[in-house]
Amino acid sequence: MEFLAWVASQPTPPRNTEVSHLVDRTHGIWQFTKGRIRVLWFYDEGRIIVLTHGFLKTTPTTPWAERSKAVTASQAYFQAKRTERLHFLEDK
Repeated sequence: MEFLAWVASQPTPPRNTEVSHLVDRTHGIWQFTKGRIRVLWFYDEGRIIVLTHGFLKTTPTTPWAERSKAVTASQAYFQAKRTERLHFLEDK
């Protein structure tokens, strides 16, 4: 959680580092990296980080199917938000 809070607090995303890089410029999909583990994510307003899904790396580049899955999740998220079908729960 501290790492996500740190990324959210940065004025710009940590671009092309060992831990994060942009994988889909058109849709603003980013990837966190740790060993073979990859987690795709995007920003919502207010620097909220929305994680879409994770996978194990098996190819040199992020597979198209994994990027597509993240784009679909991003589009569904923003559609739900626009139509007020998205509800946020906050820890107390």
